[in-house]
Amino acid sequence: MHVFAKPADGVNATAQLNVHSIALQIPTSELLRPGKHGESDAAAEFPHLEALVKAGTARADLEAILLTGIPSGIVKGFQNSTGPVQADMLRLNTAIKPSKKPNALGVVGGDLAGFPNGRRVFDDVVTIELRAIAGVTVPLVDPTYKPDAAAGLVTDGLTAKSVPGGYLSHFPYLGVPHSGFSTPS
Repeated sequence: MHVFAKPADGVNATAQLNVHSIALQIPTSELLRPGKHGESDAAAEFPHLEALVKAGTARADLEAILLTGIPSGIVKGFQNSTGPVQADMLRLNTAIKPSKKPNALGVVGGDLAGFPNGRRVFDDVVTIELRAIAGVTVPLVDPTYKPDAAAGLVTDGLTAKSVPGGYLSHFPYLGVPHSGFSTPS
């Protein structure tokens, strides 16, 4: 994993391909191991996260965000918990009105109408989840935890401007898939 001193432009390697999602399973040991991968190793950039991992601390923040929903009282004015049963599903609290000033970082960016409360087309879900994994959401369940400064800078490097044709102004808001005949997959 490369840790950069400043953000680098992302590369949308799946632009103009019919790809809906990409998932990477990377062992934590690979993310935090000392190495010669970039300007500094991840342990130097994320010492608080490294200590959390070494202590074997369960990540209740990730469990809530990704599997059970966020219970009432954790984020002021917000909850989307569906109970203790763990399920990878999209949750939407319809009592929260659409934001007048939407933030692509959703709840992590202070916009309660955004991800993980549902999923708007422009929500930067990859960056939100990367920052959560990097530790920015740990204080939701452990107020004594101070996230590493680098955790708030983690990004996939892509923005809404990375979408080649832009968004449509009407449903389904995303462009139609490319032809499999003239555009190889």
